[in-house]
Amino acid sequence: ASLVTIEEKHRHMLDHGGNKAVKEDLDRCKEHLNMIQMDKKLDVAFINEFASGCSDNIKQALLSMNSPMQYLNRLHSLVGELVSQLRDIVKEQGENDTMKPQADEKQYMENSHNLDRHERSMSEDKLHKKLYLGETYSLMLDRWNKLYNDFYNDNDKKYDLSKVPDVYDMIRYDILHNYHTELHGSKEILARSRVLENTCVPHEYGKDDLEKSVIGSKVCGALLEKIKYDLRVSRSDTTQDMRFRLDHSHADDLEINSLGRVVRSRLYFTSESHMH
Repeated sequence: ASLVTIEEKHRHMLDHGGNKAVKEDLDRCKEHLNMIQMDKKLDVAFINEFASGCSDNIKQALLSMNSPMQYLNRLHSLVGELVSQLRDIVKEQGENDTMKPQADEKQYMENSHNLDRHERSMSEDKLHKKLYLGETYSLMLDRWNKLYNDFYNDNDKKYDLSKVPDVYDMIRYDILHNYHTELHGSKEILARSRVLENTCVPHEYGKDDLEKSVIGSKVCGALLEKIKYDLRVSRSDTTQDMRFRLDHSHADDLEINSLGRVVRSRLYFTSESHMH
């Protein structure tokens, strides 16, 4: 980036956060998605209407939940149990770090008689095994606890279904990379969040192909227009509109043979931190 002079007006994002043009559409999608938060069994007629533009696999996933609210309640409860397990591990690890050396090992064992041998062995095994990429159990607890609190709104008595993919991604991450923690309920969290993720994600940006196309054009319109413009200009023989040239102030530090060349490469950034 230091090699290229960039005009200030081109620094803005190509898909604006809080886009008013698409907010009404996304709110409508959210209302549609929240229709499944009911404490009764979903019937085929409702599923066919709710997921009219979806595949049979998605409809089958909806049917498998039986009562969505009970399904969500169970998932939330499982996440809460996982948080409790992590809180116990963090507490035990803190005690382990501050524990004074025992001169008499026999006395230490007598003081620990209230712990079942198997439970103590499993606990100590967890404490000594490192988490992926050097993460601490305290940080692992923080991210799960935050997700647990954000997932359910106690005032509205509703779940934030936009957090379902987060639950799925996080439990999949921990099962893949921190499997040795052997946290109880992890596999059920994965299974339940996968079903919910398969039903929620397809509805976040439209309930059918037409609505998804309309919303997509509003979200990505500015980005696509910019790419189209740059492609058109780059094919022309003129360089008048390709204003980006190498910054000569870096010529002494780098071996650049053609300082006068025009830079035709483009990096496009969006608000989701994706680079195109």
